[in-house]
Amino acid sequence: MINCEKAGQLIEQKEFEKIGWFRKRKLKLHLKVCKMCRKYDEDNIVLSKIIRMAGVQFSDRQISAEDKERIKAHLTNHL
Repeated sequence: MINCEKAGQLIEQKEFEKIGWFRKRKLKLHLKVCKMCRKYDEDNIVLSKIIRMAGVQFSDRQISAEDKERIKAHLTNHL
């Protein structure tokens, strides 16, 4: 079983790249028993969708000021 810190890293990593089946399985098992990480995963999925709706593309994991403003606008509309 993985700890919450490792689960958080995998949750974030899976938004940028594919994670292997073994890591994915470990994460799923952790999410079944950890309510906090499950909530973090759900929130991260929503945030990723909003970022994609804003048309932001991650090239080097840095976001321009213009992209940040588009994300804020989409967040405001979503909430």
